[in-house]
Amino acid sequence: DVLASFARVVLTAPCGFARAKIDDSGKDFKIDGATHILVVANADKSFVANNLDMDKDSSRLHLITGPNMGGKSTYIRSVALIVLMNQIGCFVPCRSATLPIF
Repeated sequence: DVLASFARVVLTAPCGFARAKIDDSGKDFKIDGATHILVVANADKSFVANNLDMDKDSSRLHLITGPNMGGKSTYIRSVALIVLMNQIGCFVPCRSATLPIF
């Protein structure tokens, strides 16, 4: 039932999904074209896809700043959703992703 539900979500979603590559070394964390599936499904306006590139050795901390209502929370939640979906074995809402196992 779970796998069938994952497949149904991927096939009927309003944005594209991709299978994330797993980084066994745990160093790379790259997401290209990340979208927040709930925002895309419920918004009248277009959603600007985001990228994230973190490396364990050089960029362990990212400071996210911006004005109120600038999309900071949506950005953080979309990355968290992608990570969670990858950990449970689902395709993720982005163009491509390389993620470690947490």
